[in-house]
Amino acid sequence: MIPNIFKAIFFMGLFFFNIAFSQVELDKKSAETEVPENSNKEENKNEQLKPFSDDLSFNSFVDRVVGQAFRPTVFNWRKSSDMWVFEFGMPTELNNFESKRYSLLYRIPQDDYSWDLGIAWTSTSETLSSQKIGLTPYRQYGRPSHLELDAGLSFVLSEGISTFFPNFIGSNEIVLSAQARFRYLSYLTQYKGLKAKDFFKAFFSLEMQDKELENIKSKRLSGMEQDPAHYNVLIGERVDLYAKNGISFSQGVLLGLPYFGTRLGFWWEYSIGIGYAYH
Repeated sequence: MIPNIFKAIFFMGLFFFNIAFSQVELDKKSAETEVPENSNKEENKNEQLKPFSDDLSFNSFVDRVVGQAFRPTVFNWRKSSDMWVFEFGMPTELNNFESKRYSLLYRIPQDDYSWDLGIAWTSTSETLSSQKIGLTPYRQYGRPSHLELDAGLSFVLSEGISTFFPNFIGSNEIVLSAQARFRYLSYLTQYKGLKAKDFFKAFFSLEMQDKELENIKSKRLSGMEQDPAHYNVLIGERVDLYAKNGISFSQGVLLGLPYFGTRLGFWWEYSIGIGYAYH
């Protein structure tokens, strides 16, 4: 009798244990099924917000918002009817002479580039070094004071809005351009005594003829050998600052190329300018 009672108690305990264990398993499975559901909701939410939350750094914000302003509007130089610029430059040739250049340019703005037409006077003077060279039999290629006719083309590389220092001047538009210049040099008396046929031949020639060199011999400075080139080609860069009222400030660097008959090789020219643009 007793063993049967123990058996009954044992099986009843086993029965209740199975029921409790089954309930725990069901709770565990339900919890496991709920977690992916919640995580899926979070993932979907994150996917929806991803376009708005990716890389929200300050630089990214500037690129997305400010960078969209393709053409700043502090001063729209492209709509200017006339632009006049006065430039002062210092050609730095590979010799011992000192040159200063004064030019007046008429600028014709286009969509992404501008044309320049101008006239300039380059004043060349002696230095102590050139005077000492003049005491020897050696000579350096150079150019006496002369007139230049200038034509240029500038392409916009970069454009933006900046502020002057001091701050009370206000904001301005800054334009970085690549430029190329083509110049014709005239020594005023070089064509003296030439017939019409010889004049046109000399004018379109890359180098000066013997008669031209003889006509300007008196203009040469001490220690100078005349550079025979009629034309110069230069390339470089220019930075223009446009204020709201149309006044502009510019700075440029040009590299003279050793082509079209010049004996000067490579040389540099630095210039600053001030101008005004009419709307």
